[in-house]
Amino acid sequence: MYGAQKELLEHLNRMTLAPVFVATFDVVEKRDGGLFSYAIWPNGTEAWLPKTEWVVFCRTREDVPAAVKWEKVERIVGHLMTPTEHCPARFHVRAFPSDPDLSALGKDQP
Repeated sequence: MYGAQKELLEHLNRMTLAPVFVATFDVVEKRDGGLFSYAIWPNGTEAWLPKTEWVVFCRTREDVPAAVKWEKVERIVGHLMTPTEHCPARFHVRAFPSDPDLSALGKDQP
């Protein structure tokens, strides 16, 4: 559902010239065969994030990405996330977390 939604939102953005990045709902298979979902919170642009198990933060291409559980992200930087009216759920992020916020988020292991 997120894939189809992403296509529609990107099309709408092109039509309205809205400068909002539509983040992808990605799924990865772990070594043990389990699956987990993640989305990337981009630096430097507004985005609509899908609700995933993990959120990946990376300030620059040279940074090592930090993966953080969704619940922890909501607890620490939820003030930067505004629920949208999209279904399935998405969150509008207008700013990247500050350095102190990123330090508080730390890094988890998927």
